[in-house]
Order: sequence, then structure tokens, then C-alpha cells
Amino acid sequence: MSATQARATGVEAADVRGRLLIVAGMSRGGTTYLYHHLPRHPGVLSTTEKELCYFGHNHDRGEDWWLGHLPRPTGNERIVDVCGLYFAEYERSIPRIIDFDPEARVVLTIRDPARWIYSIYEHYETLWATPPFQDFIQGCTWVRDGRPIDLRFGQGRIRESV
Repeated sequence: MSATQARATGVEAADVRGRLLIVAGMSRGGTTYLYHHLPRHPGVLSTTEKELCYFGHNHDRGEDWWLGHLPRPTGNERIVDVCGLYFAEYERSIPRIIDFDPEARVVLTIRDPARWIYSIYEHYETLWATPPFQDFIQGCTWVRDGRPIDLRFGQGRIRESV
């Protein structure tokens, strides 16, 4: 999406700052549920699609690309951006979120780590080429939309992410 197309939606960065709500929980931890149900509240608007991951692996697509996926606020609504990969990519996601909007609010959904790892393994295995489980839990890189995503589960990694 070009900058012109993004501006055509009427959404500017200033419209979002101070009202950004990020759902950055563990994938398979209720993020889809929140994406569908938070906007039922009259004070919440949602991106046009889940998992835009602008503050993560899609950051290079540019701010105008992301803004083009946001609804135009008419009042003081919060704008919710849901991406479970923000949890996995926290080293780059969190600083970018803070840089864009230091007042952003973040919802973190958490599951039991062992059940979580197995759940995402089973899910990813149905969608992408995934190494055997014993290799997966050591960490791996998989490609989503042509972009590499590093998943690491080593000692202390989940605790560090939280």
C-alpha cells in the first residue's frame, strides 16, 4: 500500500498515538479470541486483519502500510493491534511500540509454557514446514509471508519474554 493510499483512509499517526492497545500475548493464548471480541466494545476499534505484526517482522513495510490497515477513529476509541508474534519477537517489537507510542497499553496473554510450546508446534506443523518436535523446542527459524521469524525456547527465554 502506498503512502497516498494510507492517507486516503484518513488515519494519521497522530490519530493513533495515545490510544494504541497492543495484544502481544503468546500465540495460541487467546489472541484470536481477543481480536474478535474486544471490538465489540464501543470504545475499541480493530485493525482490518489480525497479525499485521507491523512492530515485528513487517516493520520494513513502513508506517503508511500499517496505518492503511487501521480504522479511522471518530472519538476516543482505543485502536487494538493483535499479534501473537510480538511475544516471540519482543526484542524488536517492544522498542518499536514504545518509540511509536510511549503511552501504548499492552495486553499479554500467557499460557503454561510446556502446553504452549506443544500447542504452537501442532498448529505450525499444519501450516508450514516445521522441524521434528525435539528440534523445534531447541529453537528454529520459519518463514511467514516470505519473512523469517526466529522462535527460541531455550533456558529462561519464556520468562525473559514475559
